[in-house]
Amino acid sequence: HGPDLAGVPGTYPSLQNVGNEIGTGLPNPPSGLAQMKSDYAAGPATFFTKWIRDSTANYNGGTATGMPSFGTSQLSDDQLQALITFLLTQKQ
Repeated sequence: HGPDLAGVPGTYPSLQNVGNEIGTGLPNPPSGLAQMKSDYAAGPATFFTKWIRDSTANYNGGTATGMPSFGTSQLSDDQLQALITFLLTQKQ
């Protein structure tokens, strides 16, 4: 998403305000966008966990979203929580 989290239009959404709302500027919006928004509203940390761990399975019916999955072998639970904490501080 870039060092300033501005994203790359049409490729990666901006994360500069992701602490207030999910970034929906994806090249191919997931089929589960309504569920994404609902999960974010219910608890952003839970949404981020599901998105980062496996956006394809959790929000797009098995079709690739363009976001790689980060299982526990790539990102430990502690690292995931640190990343989510950081993301939730990104507010404009």
